[in-house]
Amino acid sequence: YQKVISLNSFDQQTRKKRDAAIDKQSTHCKKCAKAAYRHYKEHEYEKALELSQLIVTQGCNDKQYYDTLIVKIHRIIEARKNKYRVFSYEFGISNFKNPNIILPISFSIGKYLDHKMGGYFSFCTNPAFFNMLRSNYSKAVHADIGISFGLNFRPIKPKVTQYAPLWLHLGTGYTLMGAYHYKNISGEEMRYESGELPDSKLKLMPYHVIPFEAGVLVKIIRVAIRYTFQYRFAIDLETQKYVNPFMHNFGIGICF
Repeated sequence: YQKVISLNSFDQQTRKKRDAAIDKQSTHCKKCAKAAYRHYKEHEYEKALELSQLIVTQGCNDKQYYDTLIVKIHRIIEARKNKYRVFSYEFGISNFKNPNIILPISFSIGKYLDHKMGGYFSFCTNPAFFNMLRSNYSKAVHADIGISFGLNFRPIKPKVTQYAPLWLHLGTGYTLMGAYHYKNISGEEMRYESGELPDSKLKLMPYHVIPFEAGVLVKIIRVAIRYTFQYRFAIDLETQKYVNPFMHNFGIGICF
């Protein structure tokens, strides 16, 4: 209709038909945009992609926005297909000769990409930390809570072989440990290490720790197995032994 009008600007009948077509297309674009937005918010990405491509093809007013959205949806669909995200439950032991589960409550979540570096975040604690909050002294020895974060990468890319779904990760963080101190008969300050409670008043002392960690993650279909070695550097060197300088964290999780 627009081409006809460009040749004959006095053709009022064609002009009316063009205006009606514009209104109809505008209504259709709004309907498609509303549906595409609804499908996108409900994570129905294939339907949202189909409608977004229709909006771009028909040259709707929001064409530029949906061009960007199409790229974003393609990335989400690709991530779902490759299950980049990993959530794992973990526990930490201080050594192998005399295994002791120091950190039985630990979680980690991260994005493990095929071609680029990804990130992760971990949180860990133990029941002694909650007993410390309750002032249950005999069960609050080695109270521990901490976070760590870092980067990961795939050393053997999929273009080399698909049979090495292995990622390495490096990171650091912060750990807070609690210890109770008291004064013995001689007036010397001692650290309470469990057992019978002393007669003197206990005083809570915070120990600040900087962990440095490195590890490996392996994906087996939708299951992930994760191991992290952590060296925990006590800011006060006199507390280095108490904070368990070496930690081995083992985890199992799901890929999604």
